[in-house]
Amino acid sequence: MAIINHIRKLNREDDGVSLRINLEDWATDVPLPPHTSLLGFGENYELLIYPEWRFVFRPNETYDVLTGMFKVPMPFADAVAWSQSQLKKTGWVEMPESTFIQAEWATLKFEFPHLATRVTMSFRWRSEPLNDTQITIWRVTKHLASDEPISDSQLSFPIQEEAVK
Repeated sequence: MAIINHIRKLNREDDGVSLRINLEDWATDVPLPPHTSLLGFGENYELLIYPEWRFVFRPNETYDVLTGMFKVPMPFADAVAWSQSQLKKTGWVEMPESTFIQAEWATLKFEFPHLATRVTMSFRWRSEPLNDTQITIWRVTKHLASDEPISDSQLSFPIQEEAVK
């Protein structure tokens, strides 16, 4: 991830921390369709909405929340079908009771087996003059607290030596 190579501003919140990430930092376990770009707003859509990676701290658990808003230059039905097939290929299991597909909007929900991770994808067709599909994604992982000690090898920080030079 390029995020390791660039310093990012951490935003401290009452219950955690968050940071904005670039498109190339997006998690590879939730693939994006070809030619995906960041969603923008403003007169010429020049104000980009960057994805956010947030960590929410609770007494006995931590939530890892990745959110993003994207635009895809493909027809709505193709974007939905592509996302469904790619998530299934990477091991996600669709939650059909929570999936809704209409003519110009859809919500897909998936979970990852053996992990407390879920992804929700919301799709909306944006007609003339845009003719693209907007995708909003939330990936949430629940990490339970552990009383097991952390080994020294898990504590190593790979760029620590570089910082000392």
